[in-house]
Amino acid sequence: MRPITALLFTLILAAACHQNSGKPNTDSASTASNPTNEPPNFPALLNTWAEVMNDSDLAVQTSLYADTIKYYGATLPAEKVFALQADYIHTHRGYELSIVEIDKQERRPDGSWYIHFTKQVTSARDTASYPASIVFAWKRNGWKIVEETDDITDLKGAAENYILGYSPALVEIEGTIEENSAWNTANPGSDPKSDGRMVYYVLIPKQPVTTVAGPHNNPPAEMGVKRIQLRSKTIDLKKWLNTPVRVSGRLLRSTGKDVFTSVQMDVEGVR
Repeated sequence: MRPITALLFTLILAAACHQNSGKPNTDSASTASNPTNEPPNFPALLNTWAEVMNDSDLAVQTSLYADTIKYYGATLPAEKVFALQADYIHTHRGYELSIVEIDKQERRPDGSWYIHFTKQVTSARDTASYPASIVFAWKRNGWKIVEETDDITDLKGAAENYILGYSPALVEIEGTIEENSAWNTANPGSDPKSDGRMVYYVLIPKQPVTTVAGPHNNPPAEMGVKRIQLRSKTIDLKKWLNTPVRVSGRLLRSTGKDVFTSVQMDVEGVR
């Protein structure tokens, strides 16, 4: 085990040993769950984080993150975050991350800590520095990462992505509607060659959609959604084909038969 990684486990263990045995464990980020008001050793934690990213050490990675993370604008389970990180590193040959400096440490009212810093990323032969941020919160067994992003992604995401919630939230998305056809799931006794053909409508968003996960990751978040199947019994979607529109409705995680996109919308209006 490397010295920095060992220091991380020492910090977590020391903090855990100071917990009041008479109080039940909670997953709260509040200071009530934190036995000391001392901030963690942020340089050590960030360097460990960078080291883990470079080594793809899943065991230590698990000890660094909370069960659910707000990751570059989307709320995701830790397993999904680890998969995204592994995929990114795999597709960026020669990936190496290091911490240049910490320029801000801010304690939030809930007891978590917002850390703003500069990270240096090398991929192939290119090296660049980015302003980034991580939020650490006190959990049952130590300080965990609950938010992670960088300033460039935040700005780009605000300009290029819709970040929207599932139903019951009412949302509006700008884009175009296209008509698609497919062979649906035939009913018992029907002739799939003559009765199985169906027409459905898909919204192509002007900007990709990222959905925010529901409670307990149900429904789960979806990132970069470029096609949304539309459902409506009262609105004639066909007359809005291939023209810029704004579609309002409620987003749903796609389930069941005759569904062709990961996210659907119950349409309430088109203009």
